Amino acid sequence: MLRPPLRARRERGETEVKKRRQTQEDSGKTGIFPIMAESNDMEQLLAAFKKFAIHGDTKATGKELNGKNWAKLCKDCKIIDGKNVTGTDVDIVFSKVKQKMSRVITYEEFQRALEELAPKRFKGQSKQEALQSIFRLVEGREPTNVGVTKQIPHVPPRHATPPGLQAADGPFSWSATSASDEDFWRCIFSGQQRDLLNIQVC
Repeated sequence: MLRPPLRARRERGETEVKKRRQTQEDSGKTGIFPIMAESNDMEQLLAAFKKFAIHGDTKATGKELNGKNWAKLCKDCKIIDGKNVTGTDVDIVFSKVKQKMSRVITYEEFQRALEELAPKRFKGQSKQEALQSIFRLVEGREPTNVGVTKQIPHVPPRHATPPGLQAADGPFSWSATSASDEDFWRCIFSGQQRDLLNIQVC
């Protein structure tokens, strides 16, 4: 049996390669490959889910997310923007994706909830682009603890020598470098306390 010329075999091989490449590109465009696979780091999305799932509950396993923490996730991750997505929208989606008698959602239901909110949060983007955008809001995030740390002014130890005071053979002597310095120490130590501590304000 005669084999076709080398040039013909080479051209036929190139044609087959082009066909395979075209098939792969068409598959990606038509959604044969899952949209979820397009996320750069789905592990970060899962990590964020687990961190919010155990927030405020020492007995939580990290496998289920309750409604309170779901709402916190949407707020902390800026899914709720007060314009396109509100707290009411978040509650409605939670009720939609969870099981009928359940009060929590699984990771898979959590992903469906994000898919529901994505087009609403990112209007003008395609469904796939909006989903990736909302994933990026959540990936790698963790609950924020809202609160103001109260700053307590530093008060020198009882037997410490305050700034501006110099130990002498007798009582401490101190010359105020400014009126505010003098006022400060007069406020902290009363006349009786200054006598007890043997402090003199010059």
